[in-house]
Amino acid sequence: MKNLIILGKPRSGKTTLAEQINKQYNMGIISTDCLRSAFFRFFPENGIGLGVPTSDEKLTPWLMDFVNIQSSRSLKYVIEGCECSPRMVFKHVDHEKFKIVCLGYPTLTLDELFEAVRANDTDMDWSKKRTDEELRNEIVHYIGGSKQWQKDCEELGILFIDTGTDRQLKKDEFVNNLEEFLK
Repeated sequence: MKNLIILGKPRSGKTTLAEQINKQYNMGIISTDCLRSAFFRFFPENGIGLGVPTSDEKLTPWLMDFVNIQSSRSLKYVIEGCECSPRMVFKHVDHEKFKIVCLGYPTLTLDELFEAVRANDTDMDWSKKRTDEELRNEIVHYIGGSKQWQKDCEELGILFIDTGTDRQLKKDEFVNNLEEFLK
């Protein structure tokens, strides 16, 4: 069985999907948000951190080198929180050791995405700390990005899951078929 990389736009369900996989299959979780935070705290000169423009472009090659080395171990894991572009990850990943899934919400309107984010907010989510106006200003770009990522995934042969509707049902279906997907 291969390891899994979960890509996706912010608030698309990457972390909850990884946690569901961990619970059902006991696969470890590597959080790229934690890695970004560590880079920002200990190696700020690298320009990698949460909310740092171009951070994903700088993090992706390092992350893929790291996980390609780690994948030789018998532990199976999920890399989640990866907001790096599907094209960037596809270019750097060892396809013999990893499968990629991408989450997004290309069919939602801004109002629908706003409502979905607020409905799924927890106290730990960055979005919970934003005012309604701040949140709308941040997420307005995510829909267009989801549409582009969906197109890129189709071209690259990466599974794209639209989590804009029937989110839990789609995640359950994916998790229930994970072993087959990771062959």
